[in-house]
Amino acid sequence: MNFWLQQTTPHIQILPRENDSQRQLFKTVMRWVGTMTFAFFLASPLHATEGSAPASWVDKTQLKGDLRFRTDRAKAQGAPEQIRNRIRLRAGLTAQVNEKVDVAFRLTTAGSTADSVISADQTLDDANTKKQAWFDQAYLNWSVTEGSRLVVGKLPVPYWSAGNHDMIWDSDLNLEGSAFKWAQEFNSARMFAHLGGYWFNERAATSADPGPDIFLSGSQIGAAFMTEPVDVQFAVAYYTLAGLADSPSQGRGLRGNSASPASATSYRYDIMPIVLSTEVSLKTLAAPIVVYTEGAQNTAISDDNTAWILGLLIGKLKDPGSWSLNYSYRDLESDAWVGTFNDSDFDAGTNVRFHKLVAAYQIAPAVVGSISAFTGDTTAHTQPRSFDRTQLDFKLDF
Repeated sequence: MNFWLQQTTPHIQILPRENDSQRQLFKTVMRWVGTMTFAFFLASPLHATEGSAPASWVDKTQLKGDLRFRTDRAKAQGAPEQIRNRIRLRAGLTAQVNEKVDVAFRLTTAGSTADSVISADQTLDDANTKKQAWFDQAYLNWSVTEGSRLVVGKLPVPYWSAGNHDMIWDSDLNLEGSAFKWAQEFNSARMFAHLGGYWFNERAATSADPGPDIFLSGSQIGAAFMTEPVDVQFAVAYYTLAGLADSPSQGRGLRGNSASPASATSYRYDIMPIVLSTEVSLKTLAAPIVVYTEGAQNTAISDDNTAWILGLLIGKLKDPGSWSLNYSYRDLESDAWVGTFNDSDFDAGTNVRFHKLVAAYQIAPAVVGSISAFTGDTTAHTQPRSFDRTQLDFKLDF
């Protein structure tokens, strides 16, 4: 994959670190976009149809969430086995402001500020102490036109991942900024595009780290073709975290990313990957089959810059008694992606390679039991260290 991308993909340089004027321009544009978004929102004719009876707040509000109980066993090379019992509760409200705009927020459990970036699990310990809850979503969703939406605030990751895997984006991660989403169907085909900009780290000029603010931007375009008996979906995305090099690590630290020579707790490189995603679904057999793959290459550097995953999903959870099996293998080099955004289950970020198998069974409506098994290496591309993990989950949706 590394060779292929080098041959077919031009090197892309966005916001060079040495060009402060371009970085300042990017900040100004981001703030202007935010201001204009709310200006258009306030000025546009989004009120209810004249003469229609006003709906009650109950009719316009939806409560949604889930509760998960987990037993987690982990064994790292040279370390004692650890077994934890954990819970995750996520509960949110979505309210319809008018025919085109919804607002939503969600509360979730989480262990600490650092943990809360990609995990909502709370460990049951500390003599039955109270457990913390955090806001992990708060956003408006504006239907600009048929097929297009603007989402602003602390929002779910808008980008598609083949097989819904977590090599790039963890399922508990929520970004902070704005995203534009577009989709259009053409007979048995569908095209889609996602574009967004997000705050990663605000660096105060008076702090011990007086560098420029760091922004994450991302764009993705893709297509899906629905035929009998095969569906195919693919996408290409480009993400940039310019200015990351030599800045302090965020969340739970470097999590596999290379450390700067100037500081063991700072990033060494910028992160600017191109990501290719493909998913093929076969629907004719008794159990549906999905083959998925994704590859990434960080165009900002030339070494330790690739990641890939290959997976197979059999079955689908839809009714009581239904089941699924999901196997995948992934290999992430140290600086293919930023470790603080991905995979809180194997929980090592980048510089890993491991197998993952998940078996799930739907026990009752909205009730699922599953077991996940992981085996592989952390620090896989420097000093491999074996690591095994097993997770038994019981999840209820409401």
